[in-house]
Amino acid sequence: MLARLKKTRTISFLHRTDTTLFLQGARDIMPLNLAVLPWGLLAGSMAVQAGLTTTQAVAMSAIIFAGAAQLLSLNMLQEGQSFFAILFSVFILTTQHLLYGLNFRAQEQQFSLGKRLLVGFLLTDELFAVAMQQHKLQFSYLLGAGLCFYLAWCSFSVVGVLLAYQLPQLADWHLDFSIAALFILLMIPLIRTRATLFGVVISFGLMFLCCQFGYSQYLILAALIGMLASACLEQDAGEEK
Repeated sequence: MLARLKKTRTISFLHRTDTTLFLQGARDIMPLNLAVLPWGLLAGSMAVQAGLTTTQAVAMSAIIFAGAAQLLSLNMLQEGQSFFAILFSVFILTTQHLLYGLNFRAQEQQFSLGKRLLVGFLLTDELFAVAMQQHKLQFSYLLGAGLCFYLAWCSFSVVGVLLAYQLPQLADWHLDFSIAALFILLMIPLIRTRATLFGVVISFGLMFLCCQFGYSQYLILAALIGMLASACLEQDAGEEK
């Protein structure tokens, strides 16, 4: 009887802990929910302008759940690009999610397959930035943060879809500036070492030159060069130690 009572208390404590972590994750990602509002409105509006129905536009945000990929694919769709060109471009654009997953791999090995798949679906730049502030990743925390952001993104996209019928020129409001502002907001807390700062400076410098001289197709290459420079500097610093 005593053992059963102890077990019941333990389960109750674990449930309270899971709820606390879930709410903490939702609370931590809330500022990023608000920051992504213009982006969500733009994604919903562009989907309608690209010729998608209301149902298709809402489903796109709910199923794909990747803001930059959605905007890129919608823009290419309006330009008449082929399906394979869109697929390849989106693949290249979202390769950072592979790095995010590898970064979480060591701590998520104890999760079940279903939990890992769910976290993988909810894993965004915003969730990665918030989770990186935690010393130990817990499923309840990741679920709270990821689900909260997912619901916010879908809600903002729905509003964007509805506004597209009332404000057809919503895309001309330059809401896409929020994308750059949001990524800067996400990036700053992650710059913790000299090697990381060096890589960021190199990437931004090369990207600026590419834009100035009309070589925007090489922006991804500029980012890769910055990452390589950062990795080389970090390796040299480790060898010196």
